[in-house]
Amino acid sequence: MVTFIDIEKKIFLGLKEACKDAFRFTGVINEQIEPEYIVTVNIAKQLNEINSDNSGFGTPLIIKVEEDTTTFASECVPLELWEDIFNSKLRDAHNADRNGKIDIAVYETIVPTNFENRVPKCPIEVKKFNPPKSEIIKDLLRNLDYFKISDKTGENRLDKAYLTCLHHDKDCLFVSNKDKGIEKAKEYYKKQTSIFAKGLKELNLKLRIEAETVEEYLFNDNDKFEGQDPDYISDRAYESFHHIGILMVIERDVKKK
Repeated sequence: MVTFIDIEKKIFLGLKEACKDAFRFTGVINEQIEPEYIVTVNIAKQLNEINSDNSGFGTPLIIKVEEDTTTFASECVPLELWEDIFNSKLRDAHNADRNGKIDIAVYETIVPTNFENRVPKCPIEVKKFNPPKSEIIKDLLRNLDYFKISDKTGENRLDKAYLTCLHHDKDCLFVSNKDKGIEKAKEYYKKQTSIFAKGLKELNLKLRIEAETVEEYLFNDNDKFEGQDPDYISDRAYESFHHIGILMVIERDVKKK
C-alpha cells in the first residue's frame, strides 16, 4: 500500500523539478515558473516513480491529470452494496459544488480486483507562485466537498486532499534565514485558511500545512564582500532567491475519532 508520506515527498520533488525547469527553460537562475501545468506535470511524473519502483503502468497508482470532478467525487463512495447474493444497490452520481477539472487525481489499484479496480487516494490541486487568497479558498472548498459525499452504498472513503503551491520568500538573502522564512510562510498560509476551522471540525477533519525549501541561491553567512566589485555584489544579490514549496492538507482528524 502506498503511504501518504510517499505521496507528499513526491509532491515536493515535483515542485523542485518545476523550479529547475524554470532555470533550464530560460537561463534565468531566479525565474519563477509561470504556467501551472508545468508544475502539475512534474508532480505527476514524480508520483509515477512510485509505479516505476513497483509493477509500473498504473500500479499501484492510477494518476489522472485533469480529471473530471464528477468522476472523482463519485469514486469517494463505494460503487456497489450487496444486500444479499441476489440484490445490490449502485451508488448515485456525485460532484463537488464547483464542477470542473482536478489538476491531478490519484487512485490506488485494488489487488485482487473485485467489481471495482480502484479507490480514490487523493486529489491534488496545483497553484504557481504566491496565489491569491481567493484562489486558495476556492480549491480548498472543492477539496472539502469530497469529504462530504455519502451514499447508500457505504461511507466516504477519502482520507486526504491536497493543495500545493510555490512561495517566493522575498526577504531571504542568507542561508541562515531559510528556517525563519519557512516558518513565516507557514504562518501566512495558516492565516489565509483560518476561515476553514469551523467547517473542518464539524466533519472531523483538520488542515495541516507543510513547507520546505524547493530551490535556493543564497549568500552563505561567512561570505566575504570586502574588496569585491560593488556591481558584482549587486548582481549577486539580485539573483539571490529562496523558493518554498507549500502543501495544504485536508485530512481526517484521527485523534477525535
